Amino acid sequence: MPDETPVEQPDGLSPSDILFECPYCTKSLAINIKGAGRTIVCPDCSNEIQVPYPEEPAENGEEAEAGDTTTDDAGPSNGEALQTELMAAHEQINTLRTELDELRFRRRYLERVYTDNIKTIQSLNRQLALIRNTVEQMDSILKEVSQKSADDTQDLG
Repeated sequence: MPDETPVEQPDGLSPSDILFECPYCTKSLAINIKGAGRTIVCPDCSNEIQVPYPEEPAENGEEAEAGDTTTDDAGPSNGEALQTELMAAHEQINTLRTELDELRFRRRYLERVYTDNIKTIQSLNRQLALIRNTVEQMDSILKEVSQKSADDTQDLG
């Protein structure tokens, strides 16, 4: 669920606002820096999008030289690290989507097997009921035959 709704500020932008475009409809959006990294809904196309983190430009050349610890020689910048994290997250999302598709396929297969097994069990239950009925009829016939045999037998004593 989105955390914050972006506010369009064509003329009244503050220095702490993040300016970015919706990747779906290319609508220009602005949001307070506190919204960085959050998921929002684009007011034009209604797609959920993630607010990018701002790039932090140095205010003057001296501060950039003194305070910048992420130069090309020192390693990747914060933006590059975030980009790497984002790429890894996309790979993980793709892996999870593939796994989800496989699990859905497996579920459909197992549901079909379950349905087939239920039908087989119902058929076996019907056949078992027929066998029981036939055995009861045979038992009844055997009792009648046994009784007639006993009645026909004379006592010799």
